[in-house]
Amino acid sequence: LFFTADRRRESYYFPGDSDLFSIPKEGGEPTRVVSIEGRIGAYALSTDGKRVAFVGIPAGKPERSYTQPDLWVAELGAGTPRNLTATYDFDINGGLGGDQRAPRGQLPSGPVWSRDGRSILIGVGEQGNANVKRVDVATGKVDPVTSGNCDVMSYTVDAGAQKIAYVLSTSTTVGDL
Repeated sequence: LFFTADRRRESYYFPGDSDLFSIPKEGGEPTRVVSIEGRIGAYALSTDGKRVAFVGIPAGKPERSYTQPDLWVAELGAGTPRNLTATYDFDINGGLGGDQRAPRGQLPSGPVWSRDGRSILIGVGEQGNANVKRVDVATGKVDPVTSGNCDVMSYTVDAGAQKIAYVLSTSTTVGDL
């Protein structure tokens, strides 16, 4: 089982810094599997289970009121996490917000690996819109999956990562599937 947490004692006294941990399904002590200087948010294991993609927010020095989230990839248990979108100047896993969402609707989103592990789908807040983008794992190149003046509020893919379903809002249509 995997989870993110800030396991420092009285962590509320410190700037945010969460890591990704794993724990055997039988129980036991958690093991830190990925860490950055900053917070780890939404994550997804690759189809082969050897890598993890995650939304990470690097710690700013000096501490800032806002730091742009990026898409990262790491080998599980080894290696240094790699920031795929360090030069992409938009909010990874960003959205428009507002009151269009159901209060308890649970919004599926976050990184989604392609079947072959060569790309990752992720929502991006960009110039007043929120669309789904495809990020190439080798190069960090970002390509649109959805586009337009809209807010992709949530999305999910089928088991083979071949088809995407999403909830879309525009200025005239709220929450269309």
